[in-house]
Amino acid sequence: MTIIYDGNDIRVIAEEVGSDVSILTFSVRPRPDKPLNGFGAGFIRRLGMNGVYIVAKWPHWWQTPELEEVEQLVGGLEFFKRSRRRIAYGASMGGCGVLLSAGVVKCDQALAVAPQVSVSKAIVPFENRWDEDVAAIRFTRENAALHVSNDVIYNVVYDPLDALDTLQVEQLPMLDNIHLYKFPFAGHLILEFLLQAGILGATVESLLLECPDPKALRNRARENRRKSAYYYEVLGRVAARRGHKRLVVSATRKWFELAPDSRHAFSGLCKLLAAEGLEDEIVAAAGRFVANAADPAPGYRVLRDRAYRGKDIDKALIAARSSAECASATPDDKRWLAMLLNRVGRIDDARSWAEQALKEAPADPKIQQIARELALEL
Repeated sequence: MTIIYDGNDIRVIAEEVGSDVSILTFSVRPRPDKPLNGFGAGFIRRLGMNGVYIVAKWPHWWQTPELEEVEQLVGGLEFFKRSRRRIAYGASMGGCGVLLSAGVVKCDQALAVAPQVSVSKAIVPFENRWDEDVAAIRFTRENAALHVSNDVIYNVVYDPLDALDTLQVEQLPMLDNIHLYKFPFAGHLILEFLLQAGILGATVESLLLECPDPKALRNRARENRRKSAYYYEVLGRVAARRGHKRLVVSATRKWFELAPDSRHAFSGLCKLLAAEGLEDEIVAAAGRFVANAADPAPGYRVLRDRAYRGKDIDKALIAARSSAECASATPDDKRWLAMLLNRVGRIDDARSWAEQALKEAPADPKIQQIARELALEL
C-alpha cells in the first residue's frame, strides 16, 4: 500500500494488485483513538481487487477543497482508469463521500451504507448526531444528494426503523439507478450488525458487485440477526420508543448475554432490573461484567453498592478496593474505600485513600466529609 496524497485534511492510499476491478473507499468518521487506515482494505485485498482508500484526517464530512484535488488524482490513476469496473464504497460519513464523488471519478457502481447526505442544518435541520463537527466545517458541497450521477448504479443500505437515517436517505433523488436495501433493526452501524450476524463478507460482496434481490438479503439478515448483540441493542431502543416494556427488558438481557463486556449493555440492564426489583440478577450481571470487561470498575461499583445496602461490609469493602484500584478509578471510588476502611477500623489505610481522593477532588463535599472524619487537613 502506497500513500499517493497526504494533505491537511485527506490522505489517499493505493494498492494495485493487477485486478481489472478497482474499489474506491471513503473512511468513516475518524476518531482520535483510531488509526488512519483504509476503510475495507483487508476485505478488498481478500477479494483480490485493486484498492484506493480516501481517508479523512478529521470529521470534515468531505467539506474541503482537497476533495476536488483527490478526485482528479484518483480519476487520473492509470490502473483505476483502465479497470473494467470501478466501484465506490463507504458507510455513514464515508457514504457521504461516495455520493459526492462516485460520479466525478466515473465509477460504474457504488455502495453507500447508512449514508448521510449532509450535516448542514440548512440541508438537514433534523440531524443532531454530528453537531459537534459542524462548528469546524466550512461547507464546500454541503448537499451530497445534488451530486448523485445518472451514470452510476447506487446500492443504498439503511435501517428504515432508524428515523434519522431514513430522513437522510429520503433526501436522495428518486432515480431508477438508486436501489434501496432495507435492513430493519440493523441500526446506524449496519456493518457491525452484519459482522456480528456472520454475514458481512457475503452481503457486502454481493452489494458491491451486483444488484442482489432485496428480499433475499433481508431474509438472510433476519435468519442470522439473533447472533448479533447490536441487533438486540437496536431492538430494545425501538421497543422503548413504542412502549413495549417487556420486550425492552428481554432484548437488553439478550444484548448483555451476547456482549457481557459492554458497559452500555450492563448499565442499561441494571437500570431495567432495578426498576423490577431484581437485585439478585443485578449482582449476577455485575459478576459477569467484572469477569469479561476490559474495565471492570462499573461492575465493582454495582457489587459495592449492593453489598453495602445489604449491610455486608466485608463484601462491600472487597468490591470497593477492586474499583478503587482500577485504572479508571474516580475520586469517589477512593472515597468509598476510605469510608469503608474507616468503618472497620483500618484508619491508616483509610487516611491514605482519603488523601488521594482529596488531592484529586478537593472541592467535593463528600470527600471533604470523610477527610474531616479522618482528621485530614482540608
